[in-house]
Amino acid sequence: MSDLGRRLRHARAPGEEAAFRRAHPLALALVRAAPSRRRRRRRALRMLAPVLAALLVAGLLLTSAGADVRSWISDAVTTSKPEPVRPQTLPGGGRLLTAGRDGLFVRTAQGPHRIFGDVGEAAWSPRGLFVAVTRGIELIVVSPRGERRWSLHHRAPIRHPAWAPIGYQIAYLSGGGVHLVDGDGSDDARLAAADGAAPVWRPARSHSQLTYARGRTVVLSDTIDRRVLFATRAARRPLALSWSADGKRLLVLERDRIQLLNQFGARLHTSHAPAGTHNVTGMFARTGRDWTLVRGQGASSRLLLVNGQDTVKVLELAGRVDGVTYSPRGDWLALGVGRSVWLVRPGYHAGLRGVHTMPAHGRLMDWAP
Repeated sequence: MSDLGRRLRHARAPGEEAAFRRAHPLALALVRAAPSRRRRRRRALRMLAPVLAALLVAGLLLTSAGADVRSWISDAVTTSKPEPVRPQTLPGGGRLLTAGRDGLFVRTAQGPHRIFGDVGEAAWSPRGLFVAVTRGIELIVVSPRGERRWSLHHRAPIRHPAWAPIGYQIAYLSGGGVHLVDGDGSDDARLAAADGAAPVWRPARSHSQLTYARGRTVVLSDTIDRRVLFATRAARRPLALSWSADGKRLLVLERDRIQLLNQFGARLHTSHAPAGTHNVTGMFARTGRDWTLVRGQGASSRLLLVNGQDTVKVLELAGRVDGVTYSPRGDWLALGVGRSVWLVRPGYHAGLRGVHTMPAHGRLMDWAP
């Protein structure tokens, strides 16, 4: 058994004794069917104790009690340093996009390459054929080589460009509203009042449904006939919105809570952040219904990989996370942490196996094939 395994085996999780007391009636029920000899009953309870403790750790829920146990796991599995990525490699493949004052960079397996100048934000088109970037009051579309294709400008700053699933439109925020422009730069028009969280397109057959925040209200609209499909009130202004790959679950991230909605805007689940922490960002994986949550606590961050309501992995990061995106195949997760990009294998068991870092050139933006 490894040293980490021994430490995990002998460490006591916060609240373990209380959890064991709650599970005691279940243990008694399981052993009543056995012969009623006191020695066998004691032996059965001794055998069940580590099993119940393991189930308590493995079945973590997004509750304040579970947060204490997750903190213990995080402390146990993040004692090693992640492995730096070699300059000529990129786990997960594809093209990783970063943006900032130093310019727009595309990183591939051959290393990083600067393709454009100073920009604020950037987003790949669905198949990585173009990049939409913002620069103050200007929206610019460039090729992967940095060739300018078209641009437009507004009186107010432009933020959060988002390509439609098949690339025929770009949604963005400006001047207190969400706007739509065709992929060739034509027909720029305001759709509705919106602010705050970046707009996101719902993966639906029509490819025309856009979700955005209007104050504390989350709105789903059809961009063709301008119909509002639902408007659900949140407790606070949303920080981030994300649809599952099947378009049937919407993650609404607020500073102190998370809400999970269905495709009709009905609430399915609400979870509150533990005291002393706050939610930073979150998003669904490219396939399935697994999702990622980043929480901040002081100057550090905590990454939670969630399957349904169960937390399957927790990592403690010494720094603030300013971007999250999945690789094209969904087998790697990139995190912008200060001047580095962390690459994490979501499917790996808790620990730092499959965690790598590499230098960042600006803020992490997007990842395309």
